[in-house]
Amino acid sequence: MRLPTTYKQAENELLKAQSIAFARGFLQAKKRAPGPGQQALAPEISWFDRDDGAWWTKRLLKDAAREPLQAELVCTYAREGWGLAQDAVEEVLTEAQQRGEQLSASLTAYDIAHRQGLIRCGGPERGKTFLRNIVIYDIVEAMRERFGLCPTRSRSARPGKERLSGCYVAYLALKEERDALSEPAVERIWAEYEPIFRSPMWRSTFLSATAFTISST
Repeated sequence: MRLPTTYKQAENELLKAQSIAFARGFLQAKKRAPGPGQQALAPEISWFDRDDGAWWTKRLLKDAAREPLQAELVCTYAREGWGLAQDAVEEVLTEAQQRGEQLSASLTAYDIAHRQGLIRCGGPERGKTFLRNIVIYDIVEAMRERFGLCPTRSRSARPGKERLSGCYVAYLALKEERDALSEPAVERIWAEYEPIFRSPMWRSTFLSATAFTISST
């Protein structure tokens, strides 16, 4: 193994080792941990298991759909053809109608569109990897908050001279944990989830009700 030749290189190597170790520790914790919003004694799930991810994502969507101020967001996803969102909205509709509850405006509008056959099918199916992608997004954000790393980097540097970034560290940690995704795939996940999680409505729907923020671990 080549030793760093300058103090700056030594600093960079230490930063790389510390950031990867932090990311790996979080990944390992989420391989078996309580689901979003669950108490410490709740059954544990793997945030990387596709079936667990789909089940919990639908549960979160249902909780959001029951809130009048958040239902419009879930109904929008359902209209776009997201199958889990459609299942969540339709189950909430059925349950509310069985109990004789008044529907929110968003649910009423969706119900009418569904009865008229206006709901799209075959849209994006992000549910099975939703929890995994939250973990990846949170790691990238932690790299920014804890280690001062930008989310993405230029890959034009010579081998061995690459700059660190949050997505690069997440990619390396995933690789070491044998959950390999390419660095561009990690960057796509971060780019997709960044505007979503910066939305006040989305944060009130999911982030404030869940226990997955890495900054608190």
